[in-house]
Amino acid sequence: MLPKPHANILPFASLLAVLLLLTGCATLRVPPGTSDSLTDASVPPAAAPAPTYTIEIHPERGEVGTKTVPLGEQSYVQNAVDESGALRRFRRIKIQVVRKGNVAGHKMAKMEVDFDNGRRQVPMQSDYALHPGDRVMIIEDSSSIVDDVMGRLLGDRFAH
Repeated sequence: MLPKPHANILPFASLLAVLLLLTGCATLRVPPGTSDSLTDASVPPAAAPAPTYTIEIHPERGEVGTKTVPLGEQSYVQNAVDESGALRRFRRIKIQVVRKGNVAGHKMAKMEVDFDNGRRQVPMQSDYALHPGDRVMIIEDSSSIVDDVMGRLLGDRFAH
């Protein structure tokens, strides 16, 4: 007859349970008059503030509205447009991204962003990734589709 594999486990499991009961609970007690293990040295320092970007809404009339938004793993200009709610407020918009220069001598870079007002979205080739500290300026555009057609026919200098 072959030995049963679980026959030797019961004494071993009983011994292990007794050892755990005798040692496990003693480590949780804090002696009187002493502080617990969480001292100032063991508390991690406060995390640095999350990087952000700013959305500015520029209506044709009225005050400029601003909103600071945490920068996600994948934050793009289209995300900023959606977050701003500008497409609900304005029929047409123009977009600019102002980025702080990270090289000595370069203070700021202003990037014009193409926006398809017909489809109401930023084309993929203009959907720039946002960096910490960027300002996304969404400007109400009072031009019309006629202005767009005239601009294409006659050149951008004749467009509104």
